[in-house]
Amino acid sequence: MSSHRLAPAILFFALLSAQGGNGQQPAGVSGPVADAVIDAASASQEAPATSIVSRSDLVLVPVVLTGKKNQPIMGLNQNAFHVEEDGKEQKVSVFEEITTDNQAPKEEKPADPAVASNFALDRSHEWRVTIIVLDMLNTPFMRQSEAQKALIDYLSQKITRDEPTALFGLNSTGLHQLHPFTTDASVLIAALKQVSGQYTSTDMSLSQLTADANEVALTSSSSSSSSSSSSSSSSSSTSSTASSVAQFMQDTDAIIAAFYQRDATRTTLAAFNQIAQAYKAVPGRKTLIWATGGFPFMIDDPQSFGRMGLDMVEEYEKTWRTLVSANVAVYPIDAQGLVNDTFSAENASITLGSDTGSTGGPPTRGRYSSPIRYDRHMEQQETMRSVASATGGKACVDSNGLEKCFADAVDDSRTYYMLGFYLQGEDRKPGWHKIKVKVDASGAHIRAREGFYISSPADERPAARLKQLHEAVVSPIAYTGVRMQARPFDETLTGAAQTAQSAKQTPRRLASFLLTLPADNFVLDSASPNSLDLEIVGVAFDGKTGKAVNQSGHSISVKLNPDRLDSFRKTGLRIREVIDLAPGSYEVKFAVRDNSTGQVGTIFLPYVMK
Repeated sequence: MSSHRLAPAILFFALLSAQGGNGQQPAGVSGPVADAVIDAASASQEAPATSIVSRSDLVLVPVVLTGKKNQPIMGLNQNAFHVEEDGKEQKVSVFEEITTDNQAPKEEKPADPAVASNFALDRSHEWRVTIIVLDMLNTPFMRQSEAQKALIDYLSQKITRDEPTALFGLNSTGLHQLHPFTTDASVLIAALKQVSGQYTSTDMSLSQLTADANEVALTSSSSSSSSSSSSSSSSSSTSSTASSVAQFMQDTDAIIAAFYQRDATRTTLAAFNQIAQAYKAVPGRKTLIWATGGFPFMIDDPQSFGRMGLDMVEEYEKTWRTLVSANVAVYPIDAQGLVNDTFSAENASITLGSDTGSTGGPPTRGRYSSPIRYDRHMEQQETMRSVASATGGKACVDSNGLEKCFADAVDDSRTYYMLGFYLQGEDRKPGWHKIKVKVDASGAHIRAREGFYISSPADERPAARLKQLHEAVVSPIAYTGVRMQARPFDETLTGAAQTAQSAKQTPRRLASFLLTLPADNFVLDSASPNSLDLEIVGVAFDGKTGKAVNQSGHSISVKLNPDRLDSFRKTGLRIREVIDLAPGSYEVKFAVRDNSTGQVGTIFLPYVMK
């Protein structure tokens, strides 16, 4: 892990110690918490009026309907749809047939260039947006260039299609934004041509397995030659030793490969979470095309989770929950295309049935009387199908026409139906709830997500909140769970802050920023009428090295009396933040967590301390 990713974690734990886990302000934040709320009367510009609504448990289900020739089925009314939750039919309370807009998405950019914003897109209507992830982390090196070429070929034909598309790359260092949303295919193609391939952990582990196999073969051959002049007992002993060495080497490689696979899986799931958090504020259904070699999720996988226990299951569930709540449908495209498993070294080198636990690692769950060939590629494809089914997408596997896979995935979001139903009291049990959609239309093919998660009560311990904020700040794209704007806030320091500034013997000074959070971010809870509870952190990264150099953080609890509520509706919440910095260039990131909902927003802005 790079220092850029490690440094925030170290600083955040220092921040937690400064807060003492009780939400107090750490050193470096001037004034009491109440002073962080800027009076609306001092605002130079008012935000649009907004209404405050009560919390409701509404489940939205995007549904794609196609006919026998894969053409969209349009014009159905609400009575044609039936939705079941865990086998029980629900009343469809929300119904809309949506035809998405294929124009270039309009970003809600502030008029003042000094103001940064995490407002992703104009939320006035549904945009047809496509997010493409070129996965270099889980795709074999020899297949990466083929996937890259297929994507370029698709984009070259996309000139007449005009779907807004954002492009990302995924490698061992995590998610990277190659280009934000655009309808200009030429700039996406140019960005793709700058991407270089990389060897994956699977490539390296298979190479090592081949080398080990050759070494064992030479050892066995040497043993066989010498056995002609030795006694039969000596030959048997030598053969047994060679077999033991071969088994030890294979098991050691498998354990190492398992750790690499675990790290790659965590990185992939983190990327999915980051994308969902970044675009959850964009209305409607989002298409995420995942061009990948995939990764297996099988308890008996000798190179994956069979040796690691079940702790990764929670991370899978968190990922599905985040994707589903953001209405992101994943379309995995198997970058390996058609594979002849007979000649696949990846599959031929792995068997199930040996007592792999005898060399120190925990045994696989199953024990078999004879070796059973483990088909890794098949398991990778099953993971792709599972991801697609859980989110309402469609997997494209066993196809060498990858550009057609890209086109079909985008076409799915041209038109769809949005259904919604409200949870009843007995339906709020935490966990996975199955959804089944039926439609009164002959020959219709239905594509909808298979379920949704109801979360357990959020972990509101300081360490848990801190972890969520840390994940948000290190993400390469801004989270939109809490929408906000930020700008440098030039002001004259007074009182204790000025005294502290004058007493400093170093050139460091307090950099001041103004955060503005629109009122429509917040859903006021009837249990805590007219109150806001926020957690805020700011981290300054050195503009040259990318290392975190300082931070601030605190909690804010605001009671909105009638007068303050009226101002809040018009201008939102305005908060002054300060970070102690030396002269230089920085990228400053702020993360705000709404503790009543667990939603997080982040914002990035450049800053120069003179």
